[in-house]
Amino acid sequence: MNQMRDFTQEELMAFHPGSYIIDVLEELNMTIVSFAEYMGMEIIDAKKLLYGMKPLNKTQAKKVAELSGGTSTELWLGLQSAYDEAIKFNLQNRG
Repeated sequence: MNQMRDFTQEELMAFHPGSYIIDVLEELNMTIVSFAEYMGMEIIDAKKLLYGMKPLNKTQAKKVAELSGGTSTELWLGLQSAYDEAIKFNLQNRG
């Protein structure tokens, strides 16, 4: 039997995938300019993605998965989805 339960705000805390992408770039010694070129994005859009001001889409998730080596598109999309849900939850439950 599948039971739903309420989650606390802490349980729904998530980070934008950009914060994890920054870690990948650091490991690869890759600059934001090089990342933007790899992704086929303008530098300003790459910065917005990395700093959580722009969501990660499916095409971008696939490229990030390839760049990071050993991760999947679904992982990156899942991070975006978790972040979106946490934001939604937090906005709905502001006190």
